[in-house]
Amino acid sequence: MSFKSYAGVMLAAALIAGAGVAAASQSNADSASYVDPMSYGQQTGQPVGQQYAGPVRTMGAIQAANSGGPGQCTWGALQMAFQNVGYYPDIHGNARVWADSARSRGWTVVDEPQARSIAVYPAELPGVSQYGHVAWVNSVSGRWINITEMNNESHGGPFAWWTRDTQHIPGMSYILLP
Repeated sequence: MSFKSYAGVMLAAALIAGAGVAAASQSNADSASYVDPMSYGQQTGQPVGQQYAGPVRTMGAIQAANSGGPGQCTWGALQMAFQNVGYYPDIHGNARVWADSARSRGWTVVDEPQARSIAVYPAELPGVSQYGHVAWVNSVSGRWINITEMNNESHGGPFAWWTRDTQHIPGMSYILLP
Protein backbone atom coordinates (compact mmCIF):
# COMPACT_ATOMS: atom_id res chain seq x y z
CA MET A 1 0.00 0.00 0.00
CA SER A 2 1.41 3.41 -0.94
CA PHE A 3 1.82 6.16 1.64
CA LYS A 4 -0.92 8.18 -0.05
CA SER A 5 -3.35 5.25 0.18
CA TYR A 6 -2.34 4.57 3.77
CA ALA A 7 -2.87 8.23 4.71
CA GLY A 8 -6.31 8.18 3.06
CA VAL A 9 -7.29 5.04 4.98
CA MET A 10 -6.09 6.57 8.26
CA LEU A 11 -8.03 9.78 7.59
CA ALA A 12 -11.17 7.82 6.77
CA ALA A 13 -10.81 5.78 9.96
CA ALA A 14 -10.43 8.95 12.03
CA LEU A 15 -13.45 10.52 10.38
CA ILE A 16 -15.57 7.44 10.99
CA ALA A 17 -14.49 7.48 14.63
CA GLY A 18 -15.44 11.16 14.81
CA ALA A 19 -11.95 12.22 15.84
CA GLY A 20 -10.90 14.54 13.08
CA VAL A 21 -13.42 17.04 11.79
CA ALA A 22 -15.10 19.98 13.47
CA ALA A 23 -17.94 22.00 12.09
CA ALA A 24 -16.99 25.52 11.13
CA SER A 25 -19.07 28.38 12.42
CA GLN A 26 -21.83 29.63 10.16
CA SER A 27 -19.72 32.62 9.11
CA ASN A 28 -17.02 30.23 7.89
CA ALA A 29 -19.19 27.38 6.63
CA ASP A 30 -17.16 27.16 3.44
CA SER A 31 -13.88 26.76 5.38
CA ALA A 32 -12.45 23.31 5.98
CA SER A 33 -11.87 22.19 9.56
CA TYR A 34 -9.35 19.46 10.13
CA VAL A 35 -7.32 18.01 12.96
CA ASP A 36 -4.50 15.78 11.76
CA PRO A 37 -4.97 12.43 13.56
CA MET A 38 -1.36 11.45 12.82
CA SER A 39 0.09 14.32 14.87
CA TYR A 40 -1.70 13.88 18.17
CA GLY A 41 1.42 12.81 20.02
CA GLN A 42 3.40 15.73 18.61
CA GLN A 43 0.83 18.26 19.84
CA THR A 44 -0.11 16.81 23.21
CA GLY A 45 2.67 14.58 24.44
CA GLN A 46 0.30 11.59 24.35
CA PRO A 47 1.56 8.34 22.84
CA VAL A 48 1.18 8.31 19.06
CA GLY A 49 -2.00 6.50 18.09
CA GLN A 50 -3.85 7.47 21.27
CA GLN A 51 -6.82 9.72 20.56
CA TYR A 52 -6.40 13.40 21.34
CA ALA A 53 -8.86 14.41 24.05
CA GLY A 54 -8.24 18.16 23.91
CA PRO A 55 -10.38 20.83 22.32
CA VAL A 56 -11.29 20.57 18.65
CA ARG A 57 -9.29 23.00 16.54
CA THR A 58 -11.58 24.79 14.10
CA MET A 59 -10.19 26.38 10.98
CA GLY A 60 -11.09 30.05 10.99
CA ALA A 61 -10.67 32.70 8.31
CA ILE A 62 -7.24 33.07 6.70
CA GLN A 63 -5.56 35.90 4.79
CA ALA A 64 -3.04 36.07 1.96
CA ALA A 65 -0.36 38.08 3.79
CA ASN A 66 0.94 38.96 7.23
CA SER A 67 -1.19 41.84 8.53
CA GLY A 68 0.80 42.45 11.72
CA GLY A 69 2.84 45.61 12.16
CA PRO A 70 6.39 44.87 10.89
CA GLY A 71 8.72 44.18 13.83
CA GLN A 72 5.85 43.90 16.33
CA CYS A 73 4.74 40.83 18.28
CA THR A 74 1.62 40.52 16.10
CA TRP A 75 3.75 40.27 12.95
CA GLY A 76 6.01 37.72 14.64
CA ALA A 77 3.11 35.52 15.81
CA LEU A 78 1.50 35.50 12.36
CA GLN A 79 4.86 34.75 10.72
CA MET A 80 5.51 31.81 13.07
CA ALA A 81 2.00 30.52 12.36
CA PHE A 82 2.69 30.70 8.63
CA GLN A 83 6.04 28.91 9.01
CA ASN A 84 4.40 26.12 11.03
CA VAL A 85 1.01 25.65 9.34
CA GLY A 86 1.36 27.30 5.92
CA TYR A 87 -1.25 30.05 6.22
CA TYR A 88 -1.84 33.38 7.98
CA PRO A 89 -4.82 33.41 10.39
CA ASP A 90 -7.05 36.43 9.70
CA ILE A 91 -6.59 38.13 13.08
CA HIS A 92 -6.30 41.90 13.49
CA GLY A 93 -5.78 44.63 16.07
CA ASN A 94 -3.46 45.10 18.99
CA ALA A 95 -2.39 41.89 20.73
CA ARG A 96 -4.73 42.56 23.68
CA VAL A 97 -7.80 42.01 21.43
CA TRP A 98 -6.53 38.98 19.50
CA ALA A 99 -8.53 36.36 21.44
CA ASP A 100 -11.79 38.16 20.64
CA SER A 101 -10.70 38.86 17.07
CA ALA A 102 -9.84 35.18 16.55
CA ARG A 103 -13.17 33.98 17.99
CA SER A 104 -15.07 36.36 15.71
CA ARG A 105 -13.20 34.94 12.69
CA GLY A 106 -13.98 31.29 13.55
CA TRP A 107 -10.85 30.14 15.42
CA THR A 108 -10.94 28.03 18.60
CA VAL A 109 -9.69 30.00 21.63
CA VAL A 110 -9.03 28.26 24.97
CA ASP A 111 -7.66 29.20 28.38
CA GLU A 112 -5.28 26.24 28.78
CA PRO A 113 -1.89 26.13 27.04
CA GLN A 114 -1.65 24.09 23.84
CA ALA A 115 1.23 23.55 21.45
CA ARG A 116 0.76 24.83 17.91
CA SER A 117 -1.13 27.89 19.06
CA ILE A 118 -0.76 31.62 19.54
CA ALA A 119 -0.53 32.70 23.19
CA VAL A 120 -2.37 35.93 23.98
CA TYR A 121 -1.13 37.94 26.96
CA PRO A 122 -3.74 40.51 28.02
CA ALA A 123 -2.60 44.00 28.96
CA GLU A 124 -3.77 43.44 32.56
CA LEU A 125 -1.00 40.92 33.29
CA PRO A 126 2.11 42.18 35.15
CA GLY A 127 4.90 43.26 32.80
CA VAL A 128 2.70 43.32 29.69
CA SER A 129 2.31 46.60 27.78
CA GLN A 130 -1.00 48.38 27.33
CA TYR A 131 -1.19 46.79 23.86
CA GLY A 132 -0.95 43.21 25.16
CA HIS A 133 1.45 40.64 23.72
CA VAL A 134 1.24 37.54 21.51
CA ALA A 135 3.71 34.71 20.86
CA TRP A 136 3.84 31.37 19.04
CA VAL A 137 3.65 28.30 21.34
CA ASN A 138 6.19 25.67 20.28
CA SER A 139 5.50 23.15 23.04
CA VAL A 140 3.84 22.69 26.42
CA SER A 141 4.97 20.74 29.47
CA GLY A 142 2.47 21.07 32.32
CA ARG A 143 2.19 24.77 33.16
CA TRP A 144 5.39 25.59 31.25
CA ILE A 145 5.23 26.77 27.65
CA ASN A 146 8.04 27.22 25.15
CA ILE A 147 7.34 30.28 23.00
CA THR A 148 8.92 32.15 20.12
CA GLU A 149 8.15 35.84 20.15
CA MET A 150 9.09 39.14 18.55
CA ASN A 151 9.35 42.58 20.12
CA ASN A 152 10.01 41.56 23.71
CA GLU A 153 11.50 44.77 25.16
CA SER A 154 13.77 42.75 27.48
CA HIS A 155 15.25 40.78 24.57
CA GLY A 156 16.00 43.12 21.68
CA GLY A 157 12.71 44.92 21.03
CA PRO A 158 11.24 45.35 17.54
CA PHE A 159 12.36 42.88 14.84
CA ALA A 160 14.23 40.70 17.38
CA TRP A 161 13.18 37.03 17.70
CA TRP A 162 13.40 35.35 21.10
CA THR A 163 12.59 31.74 22.09
CA ARG A 164 12.16 30.97 25.78
CA ASP A 165 10.38 28.88 28.39
CA THR A 166 7.79 30.68 30.50
CA GLN A 167 4.88 29.73 32.72
CA HIS A 168 1.23 29.88 31.78
CA ILE A 169 -0.43 32.68 33.76
CA PRO A 170 -4.17 32.60 34.47
CA GLY A 171 -5.80 35.15 32.17
CA MET A 172 -3.82 34.10 29.10
CA SER A 173 -5.66 32.70 26.06
CA TYR A 174 -4.51 30.39 23.29
CA ILE A 175 -5.65 30.57 19.66
CA LEU A 176 -5.49 26.98 18.39
CA LEU A 177 -4.37 26.28 14.83
CA PRO A 178 -5.31 22.99 13.12
